[in-house]
Amino acid sequence: MQPPMDSPLGRIWQALRLPLVRRTGSWPWLWSAGCGAVLLVLLGGLVALHVRGTATTGASITTLQGTTLGGVPAPTFSLPDQNGQTISLSQFKGHPVVLTFFDSVCPHADCSLMAAYLNSTAHDMGAAQTKEVDWIALSLNPWHDTKESAKAFLSTRHVTMPLHFVLGSLAQMVPLWSAYHMQSILQPNGVVIHTTGVYLLDQQGRERVFLDEGFDPRMLSNDVHLLLTDSKIANQKATVGGASGQSHAPGYTTLTQTSPAGVLTLTASPGQYGTYSFEVEAWEAQGIPAEGTASMDLSMTSMNMGVLHIPLSTSGDGAPGTYSAHGVLSMEGGWQAVVTLTPWDGSPPISGTFHFTASY
Repeated sequence: MQPPMDSPLGRIWQALRLPLVRRTGSWPWLWSAGCGAVLLVLLGGLVALHVRGTATTGASITTLQGTTLGGVPAPTFSLPDQNGQTISLSQFKGHPVVLTFFDSVCPHADCSLMAAYLNSTAHDMGAAQTKEVDWIALSLNPWHDTKESAKAFLSTRHVTMPLHFVLGSLAQMVPLWSAYHMQSILQPNGVVIHTTGVYLLDQQGRERVFLDEGFDPRMLSNDVHLLLTDSKIANQKATVGGASGQSHAPGYTTLTQTSPAGVLTLTASPGQYGTYSFEVEAWEAQGIPAEGTASMDLSMTSMNMGVLHIPLSTSGDGAPGTYSAHGVLSMEGGWQAVVTLTPWDGSPPISGTFHFTASY
C-alpha cells in the first residue's frame, strides 16, 4: 500500500521509486578504542543509503534542529546559475538561505530524494514563507552539469520554488565542496558519487545548522520558521569560540540526547588527517553518572559502508560516567553514531542516536 501522492510522504515515495544504481569503490576504515585497534576495509558495492531522520516538530519547538554550526560566516562564491544569472551569497543578506547540493544527471536516488525533501519543506512552510527564503543548490557534477541539464533536473523533480542551481568549472567547485565539507568523485565509468546535505544560513549569511540527506522536512521548515519569526534566534551571536575566544575546528560538535532511561552527551572533536576523538558523558534518569559498558555504532548516512562497532573506554581521568574512543574517519561527510550504555547496576540501557558532519 502506497501513501497518497499529494502528501509529503507520497512525494518522497515517488522519489524512492527511481532506480538505485550500484556504486563501486573501496574505502579504508581505521579505528582504535583504548588499547585495541580495528582495521576494516570495505571493497566494492557502495550503495546509496537513505535514512529518513526522525524529529519532534510542531509549535512547541523553540530551538533550531539539526547539527549546530555556531553561526560562522558561510563560504562565499559568485557563479552563474541555470539561467545565466550571477549568484553571490552577499545578495541574499536579509533572508534565510537553504543551501544544498545537486548532480543534475545523478543516476542514484540521492539528488531526487533531496529534491523531494525540499519540495516537502516548501509545502510545509506555505507559499508566503517559501517566498521569504532564498534557495540555492551547488553543482556536484561540473563534468556534466549544464544550464540545460540543471533546468531539466528541476523540472522533472517538480522543484517549483525559485531555486538557483549554481554551476561552475571543476576548479571553481572543488574549493566550495571543501569549504562546505562535501565530496564528489568522478569514477572511470563516468558516474559521479558524492555526498550531500542541507545548510541553513541565517539573515546575516551565517551557518546555523546542517541537516544530512536523510533529514525530516519538518525539521527544516520549523528551523526556517524560527529564523523568520523569532528575532532572538535569527540574531543570536556566534557561539564558536565561546568566552575564551578559542575557536573549534570545522566538524567539532556537541550533541545531547534524552530518553526515559537517562541522558547522553556526545562530543566529536576532529584532529589532523581525519583523526577524531569521541567523548560520551552519561547520566541515569536519577541524575547520577551512569557507570557501565558503553559502545558506539558508526555508519555514514550518505553511503552504505556498513556499521562499525566501537567499544568505548572509561575516561582516563577516572571521571565516572565518561567514556571515549579515538581513531580515524576515512571520509568527510554525514555520519551517524548510535551510542549505547548498559549500566552495571541493572538499570535500563541508555541509548541515543547522533548525527554529525565529519570534516578535516
